[in-house]
Amino acid sequence: MATVSYRRNCIPQLLNDQEAGVQDHEGKAGIIWNTFKARMGVTTQPVMLFNLESMIDPSEGLESLTELFTQLEIDAVIRHMPRDKAPGPDGFNGHFLKTCWHIVKHDFYKLCSDFQNEAVNLVSINDGLITLVPKISNPETINDYRPISLLNCILKLITKLLADCLQQVIIRLIHRNQYGFIRTRSRQDYLAWSFEYIHQCKHCRREAIILKLNFEKAFDTVEHVAIT
Repeated sequence: MATVSYRRNCIPQLLNDQEAGVQDHEGKAGIIWNTFKARMGVTTQPVMLFNLESMIDPSEGLESLTELFTQLEIDAVIRHMPRDKAPGPDGFNGHFLKTCWHIVKHDFYKLCSDFQNEAVNLVSINDGLITLVPKISNPETINDYRPISLLNCILKLITKLLADCLQQVIIRLIHRNQYGFIRTRSRQDYLAWSFEYIHQCKHCRREAIILKLNFEKAFDTVEHVAIT
């Protein structure tokens, strides 16, 4: 079992741009660094040609997003947190929090409250470990891996609390045709909608053009100026 786990968790070889296999640690580290540095650390300095604020209608009734987290909400996140997820730099996972919650919960309550009141600096714990997860069974190039961040447990808790608050209002904030990553919507719905539209085009016997667009590495290459 140890051998199988080791094979699954290590990268024995990576193909470089010349499709030559690289097996030494420094060579593989160089490929990984250069690839993700070029993908995530380079800006094209785009010029915004339109006013985003004028295209987004203001929404009312979002006061719930700024309300303080209750102890019941925090307890619910801990209760539903997976036990065996890989820990972050602090070394604590869901199993620790569930087992020792009766001991540490008051410290977490206070930290969450201080975070919302802007009375705490999270710089000292706002770090994580980046690991690569293979996308396919037999990865060969660095593009066959995707990076994930392993955060400290308190950051996981805070981000989950914020996400749960947003889920309560997000349905009325986004377009009805947006299905991805929405709790009450399924990606299968927009597939069914697409097939229905294609069927209608064939039924009316009118010429039509249907485009399927996929932005490669979209979340890795988004410009910060577009989201700030």
